Formats: sequence, C-alpha cells, structure tokens
Amino acid sequence: MKVKFSLFMFFMTMSVFVFYSLGISKPDTNGLSDPGCSGGNCHNHDAGIVSTQMLPNMQIEVTLIGVTAGQEVAGELIDENGNVVDVENSSNDNPFILTAPANGKYLINAGYRRPSRLWDSTSVVVGSVTGIDDPAISDLPQSFELYPNHPNPFNPETQIRFTIPQSGEVKLTVYNINGQVVRTLTDGFLQSGLHAVRWDGRNDRGELSPSGIYIYEVINNGKRQAKQMVLAK
Repeated sequence: MKVKFSLFMFFMTMSVFVFYSLGISKPDTNGLSDPGCSGGNCHNHDAGIVSTQMLPNMQIEVTLIGVTAGQEVAGELIDENGNVVDVENSSNDNPFILTAPANGKYLINAGYRRPSRLWDSTSVVVGSVTGIDDPAISDLPQSFELYPNHPNPFNPETQIRFTIPQSGEVKLTVYNINGQVVRTLTDGFLQSGLHAVRWDGRNDRGELSPSGIYIYEVINNGKRQAKQMVLAK
C-alpha cells in the first residue's frame, strides 16, 4: 500500500509540475507562446506596439501601445534556444517587467485583448554579448516607418506611431483633405526608437475639427511618410 501510495503521489506531483510549466509558458491572456493565438482566439499581428527599456539587474520594462487603460496585458521572454525564461501571464500594469536569467539575446512576445486582440514581437540584448560591440546600437530600429493610426476611424482621439532609426529633427503634422495644416503634433528633436503621439481631434487653436478624412505626415532627416485617417462623429 505504501508503494502504491508513493507512486500515486509521484504521478500527481509530476502532473501538477507539467500543468504549471505549460501554464506559465503560455499566457492565458494572449497565448503568446504560440505567437498570437490561444486556442481559437487568435490575435492580429500589429508591428510597433511593443517598446522596451533596459533596467538594472537584467530587467526589461515592456510597454504596450494602444491597450485600453487598466486592461490586461501579457508577455513572455524567450532565449536563443526557444525556451521561455520569464512570463507575465496577466497584468493590469502597463508597462510590466520581465527579467532575464543571464546576459544574451532574447525575443519578447507581448500583446493584449482590448480594445482588440493584437500582439507583436521585439528583440533585446541583455548585458554584453560576444560579437555585438554596442548592445544599444543593435536594438535600434533599422528603418523609418509610419504606422497606421489606432483606432481608425476614431472619436474622440487616436494614436499615431512611428519609428526613426537615428536621432534627429522630427515633424508630425495633421492636414485636412485640402492640404491645410490642422495641427502640428511634434516639431523638434527626438531620440531614435518608437514614438507614439495622440491626436484629440483639435486644431492648433484648440477647436474641435469636423468629421472627415485627414492626412498625417511625419518628416525625419529629409524623409517623409504620410497616411490617411478618419475622424467620425
């Protein structure tokens, strides 16, 4: 009886361990171990919604852009061998913290469910890694990119995101369909990386703009990109 009981307890312990391991490696908010999916509830990939900042003690601050305030976010840290080494299964804190076990290169998958199911990935370098002279430089965005605003159509406000590969002067302007300046959102020096700017639908005089189609344009180091958005009332 003691032998049978011991075997029973062993298998129960192993079952709990396996269940726990699977649980922590697959955040139930997003299912990000299988990036973007949890069962039949698949997320849409949205490039640029994840930004990171290195903190002391191999900690990584992860910020998700576009999530509804106070709603759950989740993410995981994956090493070069594909192992999940840290996970935030469900948190109402944005940003949240992931911690690397050692120096190296890691992949972060992160996302949320509200206002819509979105996820993205980004790479980070923790500490000093052989073959990389400057980890900070290795993490810089490689291209100048303007992303679709979110939400779109919108009311009363929307978020505009863009990345710049080099620090420099940046101007972000909103125009009406006739090409007239409605609002200058950014005009000055910005560091390289991902930036997010909100537009509340008001012009430079603080007046609410009428519903309709608007153009937002970002200029950086002589390059420019523009996209359309719709203010709906």
